[in-house]
Amino acid sequence: PLRAPELSLTSHSPTDIQVSWQPLPQKLSRGRVSSYRLSYRISSESIGSQIELPGEKTQHRLESLQPDTIY
Repeated sequence: PLRAPELSLTSHSPTDIQVSWQPLPQKLSRGRVSSYRLSYRISSESIGSQIELPGEKTQHRLESLQPDTIY
């Protein structure tokens, strides 16, 4: 792809974040997207977590996060 999709973040509790996105248009995806890689980390730490999601997914809930923490 020419770029990553734009993300939308929603939180329903202090310990989770719902991440969602719209699939890229064909012009930007340059073919079929086979998977998405979602990376996140606590801002003060250098090591984070990474999740690989199927290309047909357009949302994922990050759970068990630390409350009052910047990610």
